[in-house]
Amino acid sequence: MDKTAALEAIRAARTARGISYEDLGKAIGTKDPTYIAAALHGQHRLNADEAKTLAATIGVSVETAMVTTQMPLRTDFPLTTDPFKYRLMELVGVYGDALRERVQRAVRRWDPLGDRLHREAREEGRARRADDRREVFTLQGILSRTWRLGLGYSVTANPSRRLQAWGKRGRSAMAYWLLKSEPDEWSWAQQIAEGRDGAEWTGIRNFSARNNLRAMKKGEQAFFYHTGKERAIVGIVKVTTEAHPDSTDSAWVAVNVAAVKKLPTPVSLDQIKADKRLKGMPLVRLRRLSVQPVSDAEWRIICQMGGLDS
Repeated sequence: MDKTAALEAIRAARTARGISYEDLGKAIGTKDPTYIAAALHGQHRLNADEAKTLAATIGVSVETAMVTTQMPLRTDFPLTTDPFKYRLMELVGVYGDALRERVQRAVRRWDPLGDRLHREAREEGRARRADDRREVFTLQGILSRTWRLGLGYSVTANPSRRLQAWGKRGRSAMAYWLLKSEPDEWSWAQQIAEGRDGAEWTGIRNFSARNNLRAMKKGEQAFFYHTGKERAIVGIVKVTTEAHPDSTDSAWVAVNVAAVKKLPTPVSLDQIKADKRLKGMPLVRLRRLSVQPVSDAEWRIICQMGGLDS
């Protein structure tokens, strides 16, 4: 059974047993119901123990449930160079199916004038139970919650702040980025050796990272980050050639970058985590993303930490 068929079987078994995502989340542990729903749609992953609990709870084989431990293949989002639009599309891509299933189960009518979702009686002709009373969900609340779940940014206090920050910068100004590289495969020393012409940044096989490559413009700068044991920003590169087919696999894209300058003092991941001003960086929240956007403020702070004037 392939992954798609297995996930369909898991969702069908959950529905047949009448187990809600809330109850499933409690059985599995501390997982949010929307996270569980997304996992059952292949957009998040569970660990092995959680998958075994899932199998026992909904009555499927452990082998079938284990597909939820596989790395999710993110939705192929339409290309946009606007960071605000891209994040919204990413949110819908990751949580769209999960939210639709949860909302359709609980909601029967959409009121666009009030921007609210109303709960209707679960069964027509049946007296409404106390826990089936009309419940109102605002669109702002749904977006705020799923934004935190899907993107990992700290927006609990004011979910609009990061959106405003992205919107103000727009694409008229130069954007900043961060590129990750395993030093055993491609190091800062090797990057410097390529000189002014630079080298092709190949091997990106993640949709979100690929879309970030596509959004890069010639002349924009990026931090060069060593992964592995070092885990530190060691230099700055600039984009010399915009997105084009990757020479190692034409189905994907690459950019060319050239070294600009070395940071006098490398800035480690531990230092970045310790600075509260940088807690919203993708480097902290989305550590597996190999090509990441960096805000203007984050760029200035890290340059200062590394001994450079931004």
